[in-house]
Amino acid sequence: MARSAEQPKPGAGLSEVFHRAMAEAGVNADDGLVVGVSGGRDSMVLADLVCRSPWRASTVLAHAHFGLRGADSDADAELVRMQGQIRGVRVEVAHLDARGHAEASGNGLQAAARELRYAWWEALARKEAAMGGQVWILTAHHAGDQLETIWIQWLRGGEEEAARGIPARRGNILRPLLACAPERLAAYAEEMGVPFRVDVSNRSPKYLRNRIRHELIPLVEALRPGAGGRMIEAAERRAGAGAERRAGAGAERRAGAERGEAPAATWPLPVGTGGAEEEAELFRWAQAWGARRYARAEVMRWAHGPAGQAIRTPQATLWRERTHLAAVPHAPTPPAPPQLLWEILDPSELPGPAELRLAGPHICHLDLDRLAQPLHSRPWQPGDRMQPLGMTGHQKVSDLLNQHQRPSRDRKEAHVLVDAHGTLLWLIGYRTATEGALLPTSKNILRLTLVDPISRP
Repeated sequence: MARSAEQPKPGAGLSEVFHRAMAEAGVNADDGLVVGVSGGRDSMVLADLVCRSPWRASTVLAHAHFGLRGADSDADAELVRMQGQIRGVRVEVAHLDARGHAEASGNGLQAAARELRYAWWEALARKEAAMGGQVWILTAHHAGDQLETIWIQWLRGGEEEAARGIPARRGNILRPLLACAPERLAAYAEEMGVPFRVDVSNRSPKYLRNRIRHELIPLVEALRPGAGGRMIEAAERRAGAGAERRAGAGAERRAGAERGEAPAATWPLPVGTGGAEEEAELFRWAQAWGARRYARAEVMRWAHGPAGQAIRTPQATLWRERTHLAAVPHAPTPPAPPQLLWEILDPSELPGPAELRLAGPHICHLDLDRLAQPLHSRPWQPGDRMQPLGMTGHQKVSDLLNQHQRPSRDRKEAHVLVDAHGTLLWLIGYRTATEGALLPTSKNILRLTLVDPISRP
């Protein structure tokens, strides 16, 4: 009897999946890794894969000790420490107060533990990165976790755009086993003799995720076989479509920038699903709103952070909303008014034509009897016109500034003096208008002197 072809074992090829995911994410051989390890089966499988990889020497196994299960929590931490010692890999253990954080934040216990865990991993990664090089955070999420998350999003009434499940990458956080079924990880653990501990709280019905895992998903699968796989595929398509839309929007933004158009005021969420290219595009958007070139890490932490957070740049305040990032430009700062010296002269001090010519554009003489008071200065506005002294027609203030070679970037600082009716009397520091100018018969004379003349090229 001919022997049937040997079927591959369920855990076969998991190492290839891991290395392919790392390569697609752009992880280099000399990059550092912070691997989240709880002591459970999935994270211990991930730790085993990492310890057999070229990244072993630059890896930190990070265990968050919440102390929620007494001696069992201590045993979890001891297993991770022991495996790190056996494999020659550094282990970091942090004692975190999930109960206290849950009470302070008003979140559930699992959500509070997740927030503390990720915050600690990110702090640890930043500390490692300070020594030089890129550092990635790895978690052991798999396809089962993905399906549970999709169900949670739908049950909580999430919009279709939001129901994308867990991203394979978010910033420097990678999930290289996300496409793998949990049975595949279980088979690998058995074949490779990977030690792990079982968390009995994972069967407690008081947690929504556990009820979805043990009750809802089996029921749906019994009613519609393959429904879970189709839901995951649909979420991946939505995530891919979102990445394509963001890529297309990025191309439009680049084309607009080349045409000199202002950057868009919003950026769609989530971010990170499009990889390094998308994040580079996002940072260019933030730079267009004033972010400094050295603030990339800060911008990425903000973009991936909770809604309601903001960062301030010289040009705008960038807000992290629930569905998008928004840039709110700062209100323009009005230019400082010019400092003027006001003097009243009597008729005996009436300057002659020669003296007026020598006075310079920073001094203006006006006939008080011809003015509608009060007088005041204001920034010039587009459309302002005046009749310069000695000319028969009116000119735009913008043209006069051009004639005096005032740089465009400094034009907003220019002011005009106007009377009670809004008539322009003086482009301060440049030209006096015909209206209100001195006549040979003038008796009450106002002399205005620009104390700090505006420098001009």
